[in-house]
Amino acid sequence: NNKAFFWSSQAYQQSIHQAVTVVDGSHLISAWVKLQNFSGKTTPGICRMELQINSDTPVYVDIPVTGDTWTRVHGSVSGTGLLNVGFYANVVGSTSLAIDDVAIDVMPRLQNGGFESGMNNWIEWHPNGQATCFATDSNDPRSGNQKGYFWNETNSYQQSIQQTITIPEGRFTVTAWAKLQNYAGTPITVARMELTTPMSG
Repeated sequence: NNKAFFWSSQAYQQSIHQAVTVVDGSHLISAWVKLQNFSGKTTPGICRMELQINSDTPVYVDIPVTGDTWTRVHGSVSGTGLLNVGFYANVVGSTSLAIDDVAIDVMPRLQNGGFESGMNNWIEWHPNGQATCFATDSNDPRSGNQKGYFWNETNSYQQSIQQTITIPEGRFTVTAWAKLQNYAGTPITVARMELTTPMSG
């Protein structure tokens, strides 16, 4: 039944902040906002969501002018400790920022997501009668010292790896860095990231 809002007929600066303790992981912070200027200014000034864990470099998420339409903005930070979530405006007069439904989704990290410990924590699958086509090495990792890869020099293959983690209720974004290429120039049938959650009863 309620929302928060910033408003003045004169130019103003205003912020609100809240600090919460978070466990180690990646954290997606989202909010529904409306930003509009009743004098017709299309660029009323600075308006943003501010995110910071401990004394790490802050993450600023710009809030666009939305008119009278609720729009979801989101940003992410990683780490553990004190997470400060805020909203800041430095705008011309007759600018209104409405804020509602601010949420933090805690996303536990996959174990060995960078393959620094080889194949530990990952379950690999391949069809019976086919050799394993998954391994890890130190050639051209995106970060760290290792990467995981699928490869077979001569034959078509099927291969998958998977890992299961426990997550709380919420919305989650799963990301990965990947390179896909075929050195023979033939079509690739299927290559994808797969995400599943248990069906609720």
